[in-house]
Amino acid sequence: GKVGSGLILSTPKTRKGFRTVALSPDVLEMLLLHRQRQEAERAALGALWPDTLKVTVQKGDKLTETELPNAFVFSSEVGTLLNPDNLK
Repeated sequence: GKVGSGLILSTPKTRKGFRTVALSPDVLEMLLLHRQRQEAERAALGALWPDTLKVTVQKGDKLTETELPNAFVFSSEVGTLLNPDNLK
């Protein structure tokens, strides 16, 4: 979700919102290649790649600013969260 121009990370609203997804060997291989490319981008940026990201986390109706380790599978070229508005 979003508040203003910021992104909000939240857990699914119900237990049914949590899913286990089976991945084919082809998809696993693509994700491993993606990780390798991402690690190369991280190495190329050096100290400019953020180790942590400031995010807004929603728990119920409460919003909290926090820092999380930068361990997202998909990120921008400079290691920040992808804004869904930029994926159109």
